[in-house]
Amino acid sequence: MLAVGTTSAERFDPATKIWTPTTGSPGGFAPSLVRLPDNRVLDFNGAHYVEFSSVDATSVFDPATNAWSPFSPKPTRARDGALAVVLASGKLLVQGGATVSGTGTDTPELYDPTTKLFTTTSGIPDRTIHSLTALANGGALVAGGAGCDSRADLLLAHPLGTTCSAGGQCDSGFCVDSVCCAASSCLGGAKCNNPGKAGACTKNNGTTCAGATECASGYCVDGVCCNGACGDACAACDVATKVGTCSPVAGAPHGVRAACPSGGGDACKAETCDGVTTTSCKLVGASTLCGADTCKAIAPGKFAETRKGLCDGAGACTGTSNPCNAYACNSTSTACATSCSIAADCAAGYKCNAGKCESLPGLGAPCVDATDCKGGTFCVDKVCCGVASCGDAKDWSCAIEPGSCKKKLGAACADKNECGSVQCADGLCCDTACTGQCEACDIPDPTTERKGKCTPVKGKPHGARAACPSGAGDVCKEALCDGDDRTACKGLPSGNPCREQKCAAGQLTPAAKCDGKGLCPTVDPVGCGVYTCTSDGSDCRKSCTAELGCAEGFLCKEGKCEKVSARCSTDGLSSTSAEGVTKSCAPYRCGTGGECEKACATSADCVGGTACDVAAKLCVPPTNDESDGGCGVSRATTFGGASLVLLGALGLVRWRRAR
Repeated sequence: MLAVGTTSAERFDPATKIWTPTTGSPGGFAPSLVRLPDNRVLDFNGAHYVEFSSVDATSVFDPATNAWSPFSPKPTRARDGALAVVLASGKLLVQGGATVSGTGTDTPELYDPTTKLFTTTSGIPDRTIHSLTALANGGALVAGGAGCDSRADLLLAHPLGTTCSAGGQCDSGFCVDSVCCAASSCLGGAKCNNPGKAGACTKNNGTTCAGATECASGYCVDGVCCNGACGDACAACDVATKVGTCSPVAGAPHGVRAACPSGGGDACKAETCDGVTTTSCKLVGASTLCGADTCKAIAPGKFAETRKGLCDGAGACTGTSNPCNAYACNSTSTACATSCSIAADCAAGYKCNAGKCESLPGLGAPCVDATDCKGGTFCVDKVCCGVASCGDAKDWSCAIEPGSCKKKLGAACADKNECGSVQCADGLCCDTACTGQCEACDIPDPTTERKGKCTPVKGKPHGARAACPSGAGDVCKEALCDGDDRTACKGLPSGNPCREQKCAAGQLTPAAKCDGKGLCPTVDPVGCGVYTCTSDGSDCRKSCTAELGCAEGFLCKEGKCEKVSARCSTDGLSSTSAEGVTKSCAPYRCGTGGECEKACATSADCVGGTACDVAAKLCVPPTNDESDGGCGVSRATTFGGASLVLLGALGLVRWRRAR
């Protein structure tokens, strides 16, 4: 407790019940006193005792030092009889009192401990000798006053975000963008009246930012305030004409987002943002150029050109391959030649005549040997051919397209024009285009083992064909090619393991395989009988040990579990019958078979505190061997009945002597 007078001040200690003077005193009477949140006491203004004018001074009392010291800054005006309270905001409100001239003042003041400044706030009718009470809502109630004043006024709190027209109306002392603001001004395009963030300087969506705290939305993405987190691979907040709004991206991902897959150099397998989907990159669209204009030899003396095309949107290039027929490639190897000047400008079996490649006489005619062929042709595969040899006879022939070397079915190919069938599938010359999801050309013929015939597939699709539906993790619903339908996956797994065998709580659930109808068959568990499950839970035990392996109610004997009618307690002191009745075995222990022993062979058959009388086969309490000196030794070992008789006789003699 602190008492302040005109020239001195004293402090009361409730523990010692003693008043002690403070060091120094604020001076004046009718001062305004208020305890600050840090337990110091602020005294300001007051009046001169003689002149009855206001004291323009402010002091603070520190209980730690028991001393007063000047406090700065002072209120903006001197007054006496004013009241002060600490508001819920932590700020100090000074209200009422009389000025130097003796008139009441209606100008409240707020002291901000953060800025250490006094500022005036909205007025309340002047009064003195009144009450001032801080309210839980942050405001204060002013009531009563001199002259039987019956008025009561509320000094409303003006927290951050409250509508204002001047800084003095705000607890913070700052009115920015017509709201009470935490800062004296907002910079860099920020405003203090953004919805949801009123009272703090934040930026609208689309304004440049360096961090989320700058933005009213709480999101700073791609260097601008954004309306959301906008973290998807193909979304951005800096899309032209939509800056500040998270939008789909067309082209490469923006900012620090991961790049789309490049396709490993294949233009049609590269991915990009399509301007529609925001979550992931997509294969480039059909407007993307792919391939290059090239021309190359596809067989001895035969050529074909490939023209650049457009991606199909599914990862393939639509560029076309065309045979050069009578001509070779042009000088830049970008297309077939269209005229000739020398023989090398023409394909095998053709000659250059007046700028045009013309077929040699007899090309493709049947022959037995070279004498049957004329005009520079050769007898190959029993036809007159444009070259002396087509190569490996296993893969090449000049008889498929008489006069020209072509690959046979099953030969490796990179271009359909290499093949006599003009079809290249699964990297082999094939009898058809063989593009069905469940057909392939790389399946060996069961008789000749030769590939090249388009055949229905059983199992998973071959090569680059689309995979079958996965079954969403259910191994029995994973679709497969059934070996009959070429166009789609119509089969389901049969015989594939779908459940492992397991054993739990004495019940064995067998393993199962898919039934070919999309299901993993349910099987009722089978009991393990007299045995328990193995420790790894994979099977029922087939044998037992003394410690484990038998089901409840069974006992292990010589590796086999046998039914028992009773069982011993874990400490061997009692037996529980098959009916659940437990009885003590004392003085014997519980024996093999779960029954209480009826006789003993050694003291190990007896409970603690007893020993085995071997002769009588009884568990009896041990006796003490007394001596004249008064010392005895407890007999804890097995003994005979004769010894008991002898000891008894000796005891009787001593008892008689003692009498």
